[in-house]
Amino acid sequence: MCTHDIDVWTVIEESPFVITKEAGEKIIPKKKSKWTPADKTHIQQYFKAIAFFQCALSEKEFNRTSMCSTVKELFDTLVVTYEGTSQAKQLKIDKLIYEYELFKMLDDESISDMLTRFTNTVNKLKSLGKEYSKAENIRKILRSLS
Repeated sequence: MCTHDIDVWTVIEESPFVITKEAGEKIIPKKKSKWTPADKTHIQQYFKAIAFFQCALSEKEFNRTSMCSTVKELFDTLVVTYEGTSQAKQLKIDKLIYEYELFKMLDDESISDMLTRFTNTVNKLKSLGKEYSKAENIRKILRSLS
């Protein structure tokens, strides 16, 4: 994520966002006519976050998340969908580690295809939080050559 989008990310994490004011001992929504420039900036960031998701989601993903009432709920739904619960995530990591450990060049495979397959496995592991050093990856590739 770009550093200039940190405000959008903050809005996603803090969602739902309602501009409020104190009225005695109660906290109530503030009328739009009373919004400060900071309030307006914050709400613009919230709508920017919504727009990011609306533009990025496929029709299938949009249908899966259309019932979410906040940007945070939408984001959490996508995380569970693609990463799974912590148990499912650990199972994916374990499966990919097994694939990494047993990685070998196939008999009818070119070096280019083998490297693509290896890079895919390494990238999937990295996206789930498991990284190997460059030296480990190079040793693994050299050992896997037929």
